[in-house]
Amino acid sequence: PPMLFYNRVKAKPGATVLLTNGRDPILTVWEFGKGRAAAFAPDAAPHGATPEFLNWRYFGAFWSRLVKWTCGK
Repeated sequence: PPMLFYNRVKAKPGATVLLTNGRDPILTVWEFGKGRAAAFAPDAAPHGATPEFLNWRYFGAFWSRLVKWTCGK
C-alpha cells in the first residue's frame, strides 16, 4: 500500500534490506549480538499512515511476523 512519507535512513553494514523505495531502505533487519533488530522507516500510526496501509489485509500479519522474527521465533 502507499505510504505518506518515510524517514530517510542508511542500512547498517551487514544488514539485510527487505524493502526499498528506489535506493532508500524501507525495511531492514539484522542480527545484533545474540538478538535481532529491525528498522521500518515509514510511519505506521494513524496520524502518519494512509488508510490503505492501516486497512491493508496483511497489516496484522506483517507486524506479528516482524515482531516474532525479532524475538527469535
